[in-house]
Amino acid sequence: MPLARWRIINSDDFKDLILQAALQDGTYDQLVPAELGELERAGERFWPRELAAIVHEEAAILVERAVRGAEKLRSENRVRLLRRLRGC
Repeated sequence: MPLARWRIINSDDFKDLILQAALQDGTYDQLVPAELGELERAGERFWPRELAAIVHEEAAILVERAVRGAEKLRSENRVRLLRRLRGC
């Protein structure tokens, strides 16, 4: 079955979007624990995906809503890709 016929719902995509939105709207500093903020101010560089663990719960909620929304729209094939963070 072609992949185009499947709806892909990936929690990592939601994590990326949450972090990007936080950077754009100025709420990023509120998400980042104080210890990490201190390291960033000292010059340590963190890539957004390294901070994905801090928005893990929010992303899981959005995934569940997306799955329920897809189920309501129509009966369709869906793939739900949930990746566990490995030490992030």
